[in-house]
Amino acid sequence: MIFLQIDSSVSASAVDVQLPLGRLPIAIRHKRAHGDVGEDVIDESRNCNDPKLKQLIFNNISNDAPTSKRAIQKAAEMEFGGTFDVICSTCEFSFVISSQKYCDGIKDQIACFVFLQPRVSTRHMREG
Repeated sequence: MIFLQIDSSVSASAVDVQLPLGRLPIAIRHKRAHGDVGEDVIDESRNCNDPKLKQLIFNNISNDAPTSKRAIQKAAEMEFGGTFDVICSTCEFSFVISSQKYCDGIKDQIACFVFLQPRVSTRHMREG
């Protein structure tokens, strides 16, 4: 039998996230409302505890959600190590996570949230 155990020796932050794309961050809304051209700016968000991860998200968001999530996951795992989960969508999404490292970002109507999975150890136990 295999038991999965979360490594509780490392503290994690609980994050409640709701990203409605109808309500883009003020910096992006303001820019689009005034017809400015060029790339969107990185939004300022309370849902991020690592500026380097935020930049990584922004650099890897493309024009569709499936491609973005795969690119962000690969880049995050190469940069930081560990296993990252990535959610990207053009629609509203809401969820709650507990993680040591997390961040969201929005670019060109694609919203993504990235978080590091907690470390898991496995133990083999014999029944008997």
